[in-house]
Amino acid sequence: MASAVREWTNILLKLLGKQDACYIIIDALDECVTLDELIEEIGSLLQSAKPSVRWLFVSQPAVEISRVFKEYSVAKVKIRSSAVDEDIRLYVRRRLGTDMRLKSFPPSMKVKITEVMDKKSSGM
Repeated sequence: MASAVREWTNILLKLLGKQDACYIIIDALDECVTLDELIEEIGSLLQSAKPSVRWLFVSQPAVEISRVFKEYSVAKVKIRSSAVDEDIRLYVRRRLGTDMRLKSFPPSMKVKITEVMDKKSSGM
């Protein structure tokens, strides 16, 4: 019996075979519980898909994930945590000031929400 990841890979490859060009974004690789299997399937996707398919894989740094991409000509882009943290900070503050439900929160709660988000975001 094929695994769920293998089945999804096969479905994706069939769909990609019908496309002339396509962009695929796969986020949160580091959160996958079957990482070894996922890495194997990513290799299969990169080998089997047409050259016109463009891939974006997003993950927190992980040795296992980096290993699979070394075998393929994949560009690695490192995102600066400080830039992401600032974007999150601005987004949270804007939502606290404009969202109808959040706007009604007391100022002390808004401060607490902002502090927790600043502390926990860490480039996520």
